[in-house]
Amino acid sequence: MIFAILGGDTRSAHLTELLRRDGHEVRAFALEKAVDGCTETAAAAVSGAACIVLPLPCARDGRLNAPLSAAEHTFESLLSAAGTETAVCAGRATEELCAIC
Repeated sequence: MIFAILGGDTRSAHLTELLRRDGHEVRAFALEKAVDGCTETAAAAVSGAACIVLPLPCARDGRLNAPLSAAEHTFESLLSAAGTETAVCAGRATEELCAIC
């Protein structure tokens, strides 16, 4: 299964490693301060993914909660390349995120 892990804190970084150890393809984005081999774009991370995992809480100040990233990211920019059948898991999903999904 292909997972896209977008943003979050050390829990997301740990989840990335656990899923990789279990043999899944995991594309991490906005975790570059903690995870080696992060994708350079959100589109590359989510394209073809079966499941997108967002952090808990998913948002801070209306943007992706990503303290381990040097940049800020909007949900629209993150999810625009996701397929219509892609599952999105998020903690405390905002109204904006739900509307985009």
